[in-house]
Amino acid sequence: MKKVLLATLAAISICLSVNAQKISNVQWKQDANNLIINYRISGLTDDIECSTSLYVSFDGGKTQKGPLTKVSGDLGTMESNGEKSITWQVFEEMGNEELSGELVFEVKTDIKRKPLPTRTLIAYSYSPKTPVALMYGSGKRLAWYVKAKSNLHFDSKYDYNAVNGSLPGNSINLSSYSVSVDEASGNKIYSTFDPNTLESTPVYRQDNNGNIYDYYTNSKINTNPYNGYIVDNYDKNGYYTFTGNSKSVRYAAMVGASFEVISNIYLTAGVGYGLRQLMWEIEETSYDTGLPAGTSWVKIEDSSGKGLEWEIGAMYRYKFVVGMVNFAKLGSYKETSVGLGVMF
Repeated sequence: MKKVLLATLAAISICLSVNAQKISNVQWKQDANNLIINYRISGLTDDIECSTSLYVSFDGGKTQKGPLTKVSGDLGTMESNGEKSITWQVFEEMGNEELSGELVFEVKTDIKRKPLPTRTLIAYSYSPKTPVALMYGSGKRLAWYVKAKSNLHFDSKYDYNAVNGSLPGNSINLSSYSVSVDEASGNKIYSTFDPNTLESTPVYRQDNNGNIYDYYTNSKINTNPYNGYIVDNYDKNGYYTFTGNSKSVRYAAMVGASFEVISNIYLTAGVGYGLRQLMWEIEETSYDTGLPAGTSWVKIEDSSGKGLEWEIGAMYRYKFVVGMVNFAKLGSYKETSVGLGVMF
């Protein structure tokens, strides 16, 4: 008798009438003498308390029976979004009542606001140029944070400044000279041409490595093609070459705020004071002796800066674990970092 009644029940359409913003993807299936109702709940946040219950109607929703008690699964207080499932023991609930008519199910939700807990965040983030960054914050949906970061190098001493490109007084525009090739060495000879005397006067010599020398004194010209950088305040009687060694100083202290835009997803923004100083090493050679005269450090101006630094970012929380990504800018210097933390 029960099996016949359940077969009749399964042939009737089922409808869940709920708030479309909270319940979706409703499906059902028969499992022996029970009905399994699956649904998806969304839109829950930490400050929302949601309680669900199941009702049934046999006359298209005009009258209802419920809340049903012979149920198990995802009913009552809901603490998380996602797929949910309810099992209704039909015959234990209905007994010998006749199951006929237009059957309608309704999942009712009771939504209440609750105070958000105050959470604390401790996190570490990393970028190749700033490998250590520590972050501490506290708050509810809107929270504050402080951050300190550094590459743990603090030797900022340097001797000269370098800029990218040619400088007036130090630049050589070789296109204004006539050029010939020395057959013996293969070096290029740059000369001036006097239209009155029809004579060419050699001025510069460029070797096969691109180095430029004074044609008569054979002294190397105080320019360097290393990445296009030129030391603009070099005042020694000699020339220099970049060794390829470098060092940098990087640190910042920032304050900021985070806001939970939707459940477990946060946007962050901060501002503070930062410094980044990049230095390259040069090896110096004396014009007088032609011998090495030591090494010095050169500050690379367009890759260095200090002052106002700002950042924006995003965080995602799964239970107690937080992942984050940040973008920071200090003058023309830009930096992207990723991080991991805990929120409790």
